[in-house]
This record gives sequence, C-alpha cells and structure tokens, in this order.
Amino acid sequence: MPEDADRREQPGSAHPQAQDPELIVIDDWPEIVPVTEAELRVFEAYFGGFLDEIFGR
Repeated sequence: MPEDADRREQPGSAHPQAQDPELIVIDDWPEIVPVTEAELRVFEAYFGGFLDEIFGR
C-alpha cells in the first residue's frame, strides 16, 4: 500500500478530506422579517405555478 494512501483524494473531490472547523452560527434576524408587496409579486411570479402544484390549487 502506498505511503500516502490515507491522504488520497476522494473521487470527485478537489482537495483531500479535512476536518471541518467548528462553525458558530449567529441568528440576529428580527422575530418578524418585513416583506414588501413588490417582493411578494416577484416570488409569486417565479414560484406561483410550483406552489400551486404542491399545494393542489
């Protein structure tokens, strides 16, 4: 077995696997996030058909 067998890259990986550092997540969003009418219209224009399909409308 080659000496570097434990450091070989996984298929499809650009880099050898390394241990992920500990990630700290900070949630400082307000309890209610404001959404404008224009944002709702854009969302409905792009996802309206899909949402109708999954919710059966």
